[in-house]
Amino acid sequence: MNTGRRDRFNTAAQFRVGVNLVYRGRYEESLTAMRSAQRFNPPLWAFQTSFALFQLYGVSSHQYIVAAAYARMNKPRPALQYLRQAADNGFPCYTLFEKDTNLDSLRGDPRFRDFMTQQKKQWNHFKATM
Repeated sequence: MNTGRRDRFNTAAQFRVGVNLVYRGRYEESLTAMRSAQRFNPPLWAFQTSFALFQLYGVSSHQYIVAAAYARMNKPRPALQYLRQAADNGFPCYTLFEKDTNLDSLRGDPRFRDFMTQQKKQWNHFKATM
């Protein structure tokens, strides 16, 4: 039995490696290790990922991960609340919000469409002026 190598197809093992890296303070490496392990346990993945992002970047990215977790649980009200907080607190990532499949359950919600319209307008302004 070879215990020195990770099986890249074993999402549970990848997730555990990522969690261990989080608790060792190696946040960027942990995000890389956990990236493909999302399907292992999405709520737990969202928690551990949000913790690593919070340590790296602060509150706003943490709020985004919480929003994505609520969206995956099909809870649009808190998802939109946290998504707005993330954008307002320094994480206005229109291109991420537009493509992140974790937010797919929100796409039919008029509140999400209004939010995205505002985000696109802001993104276009930043793109033109920066």
